[in-house]
Amino acid sequence: MKFSKEFRRLTLEEAPLIPGRMAYCFTEDENGSTFTECIEDILNTNSIAEAQTKNDLLARRYVIQVIVKSATNEEDIQDIRFGLSKLDDASKQYRLSLAKTELDVAKAQSQRIIGNIQIMSIFDSNELANEFDYCNLNISDLEKDEINKGLIFIAGLAQRPNPLTYVIPTALANELEDKEVRDTSLGKTLNSKIALGSVFAKGEGLTNNFVRAL
Repeated sequence: MKFSKEFRRLTLEEAPLIPGRMAYCFTEDENGSTFTECIEDILNTNSIAEAQTKNDLLARRYVIQVIVKSATNEEDIQDIRFGLSKLDDASKQYRLSLAKTELDVAKAQSQRIIGNIQIMSIFDSNELANEFDYCNLNISDLEKDEINKGLIFIAGLAQRPNPLTYVIPTALANELEDKEVRDTSLGKTLNSKIALGSVFAKGEGLTNNFVRAL
């Protein structure tokens, strides 16, 4: 799996829990580079203009955003894990070099770069998602039948300990109020997350007052 990267502000749709944060965004792109290569490109920059942005990233002022549009394999996950590890190590060393108190040292050794992943398809993504602080499952472009077929993976992802949000089609959000849909496995899974304020709907015509509109 390869990625292209850019530095920009996160939108509400892709990162509902941290919208507006400045981030290095890595989007799946077959013509791009591996995730680790992208990270190394940031860390090894010779550009004076990019050096301050890199330092601010290492200081945890910015975050990492990864956008995945297709299923990953173990090699992909290892690449992302290794890239994140390199970034975290560089961040720790940078923050240790600036530490002035014992508390600064403790924070530098325990904290890592904040990461958000946006998954835009349905597959077994537990292992991948657990590499990140935040996960947003954006399935707003899928039909209900496609979402139903991947329910086992959606339910599995719902068990992750770190924050998880969903972006679903408005039509599905509205149907979740109907008893026949509410009592299905899909309805029960999504409604349990709606109760936590973790479900957002994309598209016009939202009538379900318990779902948050984008």
